[in-house]
Amino acid sequence: MKTFILLSSASVLAVSAPVLAAPQTQYSATTFQTQSYSDKNMAYQAGHKMMNKFSNMSAQQLREELPILEPELDQNSVDIKDMNLQVQKVALESGKIQYRAIVDVDYNYTYNRGGDS
Repeated sequence: MKTFILLSSASVLAVSAPVLAAPQTQYSATTFQTQSYSDKNMAYQAGHKMMNKFSNMSAQQLREELPILEPELDQNSVDIKDMNLQVQKVALESGKIQYRAIVDVDYNYTYNRGGDS
């Protein structure tokens, strides 16, 4: 009888372990900004250039650019879901207006975490 209980407990643990270590998806967002420009159109162009740069990056490159600190990251799972561009008016000095692009990036990634989390 003790052997049966021990084997039953071991099989429950063996079945539960993969469930506890199942991949999980993290959704996050961050903001990037360009330098300031004297012309609003130049700021838009810089913002679009930044967005194109992110769009053309591999998952590994995105991992380096985005603020991801997950130690159990699936290296190929980083993916941009959405980006938005806005141009912000900035007063640097009295009477002097400049513009900078603000790029909001929504992204996700997958990580594996064991049952001890």
